[in-house]
Amino acid sequence: MNNNECESKDNAIQNALYNEFTCQINADILPFNWNSECYLNTLAKGSASRLSSAIESRKLIKIFNEMIRDREHYLNKLTSEASNFEWVIEDEEWITYVKLLNKIIKFLSIGLK
Repeated sequence: MNNNECESKDNAIQNALYNEFTCQINADILPFNWNSECYLNTLAKGSASRLSSAIESRKLIKIFNEMIRDREHYLNKLTSEASNFEWVIEDEEWITYVKLLNKIIKFLSIGLK
C-alpha cells in the first residue's frame, strides 16, 4: 500500500480496525480454539459493540461486506498484520476470518433494529 492510497482511505476506520485486531483479535492472546463457533460469537459480539461506538454501524457493515468480497482489500491486509494471522494468504484462516466478519455484521445489524 503506497502513502497516497493510505491517505485516501478513511483513517478512522483504519485506526479502529487496527486497534481492534491488535488488542482483541490477536493470535498471541487468543486461545487455541478461538475459531470455534461459540468463541467466534463472543469475539464478534464484543468487536461489534466496540467498533460501533467509534464508527457508524451501517458504514461498518458496508466496509465488512467489501472486505469479504475482496480478499486483497487493504483493510484485510491491515487486520492480518495487526492480528498476526495470515488470512490473506492461508485459505483455512481466510474461511474463519470471513465467518468472524459475517458474525460481526450480524451483531451490528441487530443494533440497527
